[in-house]
Amino acid sequence: MYAIAVHEAGRTPPPDHTKLAFPIAEPGKPVASWRIESLSRPVQDQIAGEQPNDQTGQGMALLVLNRIVQADKHRLVTATTARVATAQIELSNLVPGTECTVTWHRGHGVDEGERFLTPKTTAPTPNLGVSVDADFYVSVDRGWDGPDVDPPPLQDLAKGLRADVGAVVDRLIEAAS
Repeated sequence: MYAIAVHEAGRTPPPDHTKLAFPIAEPGKPVASWRIESLSRPVQDQIAGEQPNDQTGQGMALLVLNRIVQADKHRLVTATTARVATAQIELSNLVPGTECTVTWHRGHGVDEGERFLTPKTTAPTPNLGVSVDADFYVSVDRGWDGPDVDPPPLQDLAKGLRADVGAVVDRLIEAAS
């Protein structure tokens, strides 16, 4: 936004630079036009056209980002939960003839220092080596503000944001030209 404002104004800082920001409105709500009133009408129209839309699904990644920002800004994100999604376990130095079972504690959150798997052997195995390669899911449990839109997995959100934001920036540059 700042670069577009500098381009259009031909100077730095541009007019109203302290309030300049890309507004993201909830579907059906008006855009915070005071954030962009110093920009040209084509750029303002493009920003209005980029807003999240329930009917078309356009801009939903931006909407999720905005809700995360709002929750963080107002300190609403107060709890997260980490869960083991998958784990690959490798054992080494197991004494021949000794059996080993591994109990995987799934279905509850994992806190720092908490066990999520327990190896048990049928005989003492003082040098048992356990290597674990685990994937975790992390979810926001509270502070999600908004109707009927659940936060997607972080990787999907990041990929969607990269694509959506890149496309929005391309269209804004075109509108400013």
